[in-house]
Amino acid sequence: MNGVIYARYSSDNQREESIEGQIRECNVYAQRKGIEIVGQYIDRALSARTDNRPEFQRMIKESYNKGFQNVIVWKRDRFGRNRYDMMKYNAILDKNGCKLLSATENISEGSDGIILASVLDGVNEAYSVDLAQKVRRGEKENVINGKGNGGRTPYGYDLKDSHYFINEKEAEIVRYIYKEYADSKITINGLAVLLKQKGFVTRTGEPFSHGSLSCMLGNKKYIGEYSWGETTNEDCMPHIIDDDLFNQVQKKKEKNKRIPQVYKTDVEYILTTKLICGTCGSFMVGDSTLKKKTGKIYRYYTCSKVKHERKCTKKSVEKEAIEKLVVIATLKFISEKENKVTMVQELYDYLQQECPFIQQMETTIAETQKKMDNIMKAIEAGLEPSELKERYNKLKADKTEIERNLEVEKIKNPSLSKDQIEYVINEYSQFDPDDIEERKVLINTFVNSVYLYDNQPYIDIFFNFKNGQRRIKLEDISSTTSMPCSTKLVGGRTKAMHIHQLAFRNKT
Repeated sequence: MNGVIYARYSSDNQREESIEGQIRECNVYAQRKGIEIVGQYIDRALSARTDNRPEFQRMIKESYNKGFQNVIVWKRDRFGRNRYDMMKYNAILDKNGCKLLSATENISEGSDGIILASVLDGVNEAYSVDLAQKVRRGEKENVINGKGNGGRTPYGYDLKDSHYFINEKEAEIVRYIYKEYADSKITINGLAVLLKQKGFVTRTGEPFSHGSLSCMLGNKKYIGEYSWGETTNEDCMPHIIDDDLFNQVQKKKEKNKRIPQVYKTDVEYILTTKLICGTCGSFMVGDSTLKKKTGKIYRYYTCSKVKHERKCTKKSVEKEAIEKLVVIATLKFISEKENKVTMVQELYDYLQQECPFIQQMETTIAETQKKMDNIMKAIEAGLEPSELKERYNKLKADKTEIERNLEVEKIKNPSLSKDQIEYVINEYSQFDPDDIEERKVLINTFVNSVYLYDNQPYIDIFFNFKNGQRRIKLEDISSTTSMPCSTKLVGGRTKAMHIHQLAFRNKT
C-alpha cells in the first residue's frame, strides 16, 4: 500500500521541529503497518479550523488520481478541527479509495472506531473554540494592563517584560517627524525625502517610506492610547508626543487627504502596476495637475522615481493617449489569427491540467455504464436476473453519485471546448476602445506589463501568454486609426496619434 503524510502547525510561535516530530512518528507508524510513503504535504502557521490550506487542498485534489491509498497524520486534529470539514473531506478520501489514519490514536476500523473518531473530532473542535476564547480574553487583559500582545513594536518604543518603554534615540526622530510635518508645508512624500537626506532610517536600515510615515503620524500609542480589537486603554503607555501636536498632525493629514478629491474624483488609472518606466524600471503612477486659471485638469502617468525621489529623467505621458494606445495594440494582438490559435490552445491545455479529477470521474462513469450494459446482456442471454439485480442496482447507485459529484466539480472548474474559448476571445476582440469598462477588462485580462521609453518610436508589451512579448511601433498603431489624439509618448517629440475603434469591430 502507498500512503502520504499530512503535517501542520498553526502558530508562528511553533517551530520546524514540530513538523519534524510529526513526520518522524508518521514514518514509524507507516513502517509498522507496511505502508510505503510516496509524498508529504505540509502547511505551516495555518489553523485547522478552516480548510483554506494550500497543501491540504493539493492533497485532496491529488487523491482523485488514486496515487495513494492512505493519508497518515500525527493526530486527527492535524487534519482538521471543524467537524463538518472532517466529515466532508473524509468522505472525499473514502470515495477516492483512501483512508485517513492517525499515527498516535488507536482507532479501529469497526463501528467502535467510527464512534471514537467522531468523539475525537468533536473534542478537537471544542478545544479549538475554547482556545480562541481564552486567547481573546488574555489579549484583552494585556491591553487593560498595558502589556504587549505581540506583533512589531512601534518605532520609538522597546518592549521589556511585556511592557513598553521609550527608546530615547528613536523617540527623538519620532518627535522630529511630527514637528516637521506639523510646522511646515511638507507632504509625507517630501518628508520621506528629507529624512533620507538626513540619514534617518528605520530599524531594518531602510529609508522611511510613505506608508511607514503615514502609519507613524496616526499611531495613537505615541499619546499613550493602546487598542487591540474592540478593547482600548487610553492611558497605559509612556507618551512620546503631546496631545496638541498629535491633533495638529491629524488635522493636516485630513486636510491633505481631501485636497486631491476636488479634481481626481472617480478617475481610474487602469495601467497602474502595468506601465513601467523604460529608463529606470520603476512603475509609472497616476498623477494630475489642476490649472487654476482655466480649471482644466491634466492627467498623466509619471515614473514613481521622478515623482517621489527626482532620480529619473523619464518624461510623463498623457493618461488618455497611452491607455488608448495599449488597448488598440491589445485588440490588434488578440485579433490576429496566429495569436488567437496559440491562446486557444494554451487556455485549453491549462484547463485540462487543472481538472484531472473531472476526466477521472468521466472515465469511471463510462466504465460503470459498460459494466451495467454487460449485466443487461447477461440477463438477455438467459442468466437468472435475481442473481444480478443487486449488483446492477449497486452500480447504478455508484454511477448516480459520481455523476452528481461530477456536476459539482464542473461548476467549480468549468471545462470549455476550443470552440467556446475561441468564441470568448472573439467577443473580447470586438470590445470598444472608447468604453472605459471594456478597456479595464481587456488590460486586466491580456496585458502583463508595458515598457515605455523616451526618444523611441515603440513600446514593449508583454501579454499574459507564453512568448507574448511584442514590440509595438507607434506608427503601426497610428496608420490603422483615424481619430486624432495628440500625445507626448516618445519624450521630447510631440507626435500626432490617430486612434479610433478598430476596423475589425463587428458592428452587428
